[in-house]
Amino acid sequence: MEMAGKDNIVGEDFIALSKEFAEVEKVIAEKKKRQVGAGADQSRMSEVPGALNALKNHPIDFDDTAARQLISCIKVFSKNELLVIFKGGIEKTTTMEN
Repeated sequence: MEMAGKDNIVGEDFIALSKEFAEVEKVIAEKKKRQVGAGADQSRMSEVPGALNALKNHPIDFDDTAARQLISCIKVFSKNELLVIFKGGIEKTTTMEN
């Protein structure tokens, strides 16, 4: 009987460790997924200056519809510094020129 009791304890420990291992694997997978998403966001953000530069000498009719769809909030830190928070969660601090 004593051996059966030890086997049961070992089995329970194995099940508990298996569950913990599965949870750790899930957390790792979620973190990897977030890192890939962050890299894609950064890649898109790095394309913005080039696109703005290409439009520098072209007249544009301003329509804030697109801005309202993309930007969640703009926080003013000082007369020269803004924090733009996009709806996707990306935050970009920018300095305004005089």
